[in-house]
Amino acid sequence: MRRTLATSLVMLALGGLVTLGQEGKAPAGAEREASALAFVRANHPELAELLEQLKAMKPDQYERAINELWQVNRQLAAYKKNDERRYQPALDVWKAKSRAELIAAQMAGGTPSAPLETRLREALANQLEAELSQQRNDRTLVQERLRKLDEAINRIESRRESLVESRYQSLLKKAQRARRKEWGQAPRTVPAGEKGENQE
Repeated sequence: MRRTLATSLVMLALGGLVTLGQEGKAPAGAEREASALAFVRANHPELAELLEQLKAMKPDQYERAINELWQVNRQLAAYKKNDERRYQPALDVWKAKSRAELIAAQMAGGTPSAPLETRLREALANQLEAELSQQRNDRTLVQERLRKLDEAINRIESRRESLVESRYQSLLKKAQRARRKEWGQAPRTVPAGEKGENQE
């Protein structure tokens, strides 16, 4: 009974967690497993304990769970590397959602109790706050992007004629270089007066 309950808890908890991951199956592998477990231990130790139980009881489901968690970790790592200001809010949302899903799974796997219901409500409130924080952060990033776009538009509009002339000259020179390269250096044209003098 206990083993079945542990399996159910992990699978129920994981069911709604992978909102960041990429689609498609990725092999679990030793490296992926180590990476996924390190991520979960650092961010949701209670889930990590249940994963250890799942590994012994249901290896195929354990592998699927590791793959899903690895995908989440991979996406968060990409945020950290390429867009760090989105990393912490996304991680906070995942952690809050993970805890709420696990409490809901515990309620589904046993007899509901007032303390569990209270914990779930608190976890859902924390999840909502994390999502709001993420949205506010995204709004700030969008506003900064819009400001930069406005500045770029103003620069172009204020220098419209000079930019057209500069690009015209650049393309003209490029065309001339291409023509010389294709036909070789043309011989210098000798003025008519000079021809007469050379012929005498």
